[in-house]
Amino acid sequence: MPGERAGGARAREGVEESRELGRADACREVRHGGAPSRIPDRGLVDPAATDPAGRAGIARSVEDQLRQLPGVRQVAWSYGLPPHGGMLSFGEWTSDRPGALPINLNLERYVVTPDLFALYQIPIVRGRGFTSSDTFNNVIVSQALASRLWGDADPIGHSFRFIQETFQVVGVAREIHFPSLDPRADLPEFYHPYTDVPSTPMVSLRCEPGCPDAAVIRHRLASSHPTVRVQAAGTVDRKYVAELARPRAAAAVALTFAVFALTATAAGLFSVLSYAVTRRRREFGIRTALGATPRRVRHVVLRDGLIVAAIGLAVGTVFAIPLSGALRSLQYGVTSSDPLSWAIVLATVALTAMAASWFPARSAARLDPIVLLREE
Repeated sequence: MPGERAGGARAREGVEESRELGRADACREVRHGGAPSRIPDRGLVDPAATDPAGRAGIARSVEDQLRQLPGVRQVAWSYGLPPHGGMLSFGEWTSDRPGALPINLNLERYVVTPDLFALYQIPIVRGRGFTSSDTFNNVIVSQALASRLWGDADPIGHSFRFIQETFQVVGVAREIHFPSLDPRADLPEFYHPYTDVPSTPMVSLRCEPGCPDAAVIRHRLASSHPTVRVQAAGTVDRKYVAELARPRAAAAVALTFAVFALTATAAGLFSVLSYAVTRRRREFGIRTALGATPRRVRHVVLRDGLIVAAIGLAVGTVFAIPLSGALRSLQYGVTSSDPLSWAIVLATVALTAMAASWFPARSAARLDPIVLLREE
C-alpha cells in the first residue's frame, strides 16, 4: 500500500547546521488517499503560529539572528535534512515514458530552499536549481532516481506520478549518501521547493572557519522569537559518528581477534619448527659435515615451515570463502570476493609464516657439526 511517513531518526525536524546543526523530533506525516495529514508534536515553532504568514515572519526573524552569529556564511531551511533523512515515501512511481510500468520504490523526500544545495555542496548536474516561480510539484531528482525512472534518457522536462500527484522535473542533483554500512539505508531522493514554512522547520548553517558552540546557537535560536522552541542542536559529524560507532566497534573487535589469531599462528609454527630443529640436530650436523652450507640448512627448515603454512592457507581459504558471507553487513566499499583483500590477507599470513620460520631456520644453520658429533 503506497504511503508516506516521517518517523524516528530518518525524518526528524528542528534546527540543524551543516557543520553544526540542530534537530527536532517534530511532525509525523502520513498519507491517506493522497491527502497529507500533519500531526504536530514538538518543533521549532510554537503551534500558536499556525498561519503560513506568521510562520514565515518567525522564520525571517530566526534567520536574521543566525546570520549575525560570528562565522556564519550560509543559512538554509528545509523539511527533512541530510544526513538524517527526509520524508520516507513508499509505493509505486510511474514515469511519463511511453509504456512505462509502475516501479515500487522507497524514496526520501526533502522540502528545501535553493541555498541548501550549495550549503551541503550537492551539485546540480543537469537542469537548474529552484527559483521563486517554482511550485511544490516542480522537483529536483537525484541521479539514482533519474536512472530508475528514465534510464539513460535526460529527465529534464519530464514528469512522474505517485498516487494522485504528478511531479515535473526541473533538475538533477548528485546523490547524497546516508551514513550507514547498510546499502539498504541509502535510498534515492528528490526535492520539493520550500514554498511554505512548515510548522516544524529545520535550519542549516555553514560557517567559516568554524561555527559557534552548539549552546550559543541554541540560545540565539531560543531568544530570536518568543514562540520558538528548540529541540536539539548538534553537529553533522555527531550523526556520522553515531551511525558508524557500532560497525567501527565490530571492526575493532574483529581486528583484535585477527591479530590474536595471527600471533597464535606464528607462535605455534615457531614452536613446532623449533622443536623439529632440536630433534634434527644430529641430521643437520651430519649434513654440515658432509658439505652442506648454512644457507642450504636454512632453506630446508624454511621449506618445511612454508609447506605447513601453504597447507593451512589452502584449507583456511576453502572454509573462509563460504563463511565470508556472514561479514557482509560489516563490509563497506568492498565485497567478500574482492581479489585485493584476499591477496592482502594471504600475503600477510605468508609473511607471518616466513617470519616465524626464519628464527628456527637460522638456529639450525648455526649448529656446529663438531660440537654435535662430540655430543653423540
